[in-house]
Amino acid sequence: MAPKRPLGFGKSSKAKKSKTEPDPEEAPVTNELTVELPQEVDANDPLHQLEGLWLTWSRSDRDSELILNGIVHECDRLLRNCKQNGGAEDIELTPSFYAIYGRSLAGLAQFNTEDSETSVAEYFENALERIENGMDKFPGEEVLLFAKAQIIMDRIPLEYISQMDLESSKKKFPNIVEMLDQATRLLELGTKTAESKENYAIFNGSTVLDILDSLDDLLDIVDNFGRSYDEGLDSDAEGAEEEEILPDTQLSSTHPLYEIKNTDKYNVFWRQAMQKSLSFLDKNEKPDTAIRRKLARKLGQSYLMEAEEPISIFTTLEYDSDAEEQEINGVSAADAKQSAQKLVLTAIEYLEGAWDEEDPQTWVDLAEAEISMGNLFEVGGSEQEEWYARGENKLVRANNATHGKYEEVLENLRAK
Repeated sequence: MAPKRPLGFGKSSKAKKSKTEPDPEEAPVTNELTVELPQEVDANDPLHQLEGLWLTWSRSDRDSELILNGIVHECDRLLRNCKQNGGAEDIELTPSFYAIYGRSLAGLAQFNTEDSETSVAEYFENALERIENGMDKFPGEEVLLFAKAQIIMDRIPLEYISQMDLESSKKKFPNIVEMLDQATRLLELGTKTAESKENYAIFNGSTVLDILDSLDDLLDIVDNFGRSYDEGLDSDAEGAEEEEILPDTQLSSTHPLYEIKNTDKYNVFWRQAMQKSLSFLDKNEKPDTAIRRKLARKLGQSYLMEAEEPISIFTTLEYDSDAEEQEINGVSAADAKQSAQKLVLTAIEYLEGAWDEEDPQTWVDLAEAEISMGNLFEVGGSEQEEWYARGENKLVRANNATHGKYEEVLENLRAK
């Protein structure tokens, strides 16, 4: 049974305006940026200032190109004035500089998909050129391997999939599979390189999580291609009406996305990379709590999704009076129950790690997993009632904290 990915957790591939943002005519005009520098760095060092700009961007809502433009302009200036290029400033460019330069250029592509003097393709080509320049000077640096993987992951949907329809063929588009395989190899190599250097700090921020989010989004777009691709590149954009999502569409074997859609290897890769990232993050003296919760939550949801199939088989064979089969797809009720319980228990362990006292949704996530576990025991039995009680307690607390948001969920549970 193939691993699954949770839907709707990845970052949007199109910028979204914040609901609290003032209307354009009301917004104050400013060219100033608030720069957040890493702790214990020289604020007078221009490279550290650049890192501060990038940190500001990575921790922001990423809904405005202002910061990215500032970063690119600063990178242009530093490149002109550095020692390596005969400039007057006492600046030695680093692998991190080239990674920030390339990723910032690639990031600008999402804001310039229409009516722009610079095409999406040009942004990505320029971004990869900066990364290649860095790799020539600093071969084997994990930060550059990760940056190139990120750029390729983002390039595939923005530059190529956005131009496809159901009639597209491999002849018209580059080998998308080859590009995706290159990106996953770069991520894998970067991870191995960081591990060999014991550079676990790189997992203690958004660098690797961003790549995995991009892979998650990309695979989700492919999964839904033909039924929701016209809704925008983020196939799980908030606010999409359920009835607007068309039935799944089978792609022709000549379609450039056919091979990606009809294999589980990328789902397997995604989950293993997520697990490894979580493991390496925990090797830091002070793991980033927010990053850790995100990783744990996505993994928990992934195992819950994988459990859906054996849960369905178990409930059909066990409770459907019209079911005449003893097995479904060669799986008996007992085997399905055992498989589902193992997957749900793993999901619960991850979701416990994602618990946030300030976020009721994390309580609900765990409660739903516990209720799913209860469904896999004898109806009315002590084990089922124990799991239901665990879930109900958390739902009651979340419902109280959100002024009745989960009342319907609670009523359904109590009606069981």
